[in-house]
Amino acid sequence: MCNTLLLDIVQYFVSLGLAEDDGVDCFRDFSPEDPDDVIVLYEYGSSAPTSFDALVKRSVQITTRSRDPDVAREKAIKLYNSLKTYDQANRIDFTSSSWGQVTLRNAPFKIKIDENDRFVYGFNVGIATTVY
Repeated sequence: MCNTLLLDIVQYFVSLGLAEDDGVDCFRDFSPEDPDDVIVLYEYGSSAPTSFDALVKRSVQITTRSRDPDVAREKAIKLYNSLKTYDQANRIDFTSSSWGQVTLRNAPFKIKIDENDRFVYGFNVGIATTVY
């Protein structure tokens, strides 16, 4: 079975102890009303594929939410730091069968305060991968 990229990233965060599990405190393309403290990954439009490159270029926004702005901000920073790579390829193995070349597009920033007075922080990444 082939996992989606967002699920692979969630599994990566779980393996690092930064999230509990998919559908528990980490969600994909959906922000539930409860619980207050969540991580949500959204995929958005990416660049067109090229005919000479086998990699697919994907764009993902990773957000954190909490009633406490410091909690939301700190969680976003931890997730951001977990995606920093220090090798030339910028490669991260999300799972045993999924990897990506990660480009951090911006540092975590406050996105909004939602209708329930919860703070949302996030950042954007570009990922070149073979996962569709």
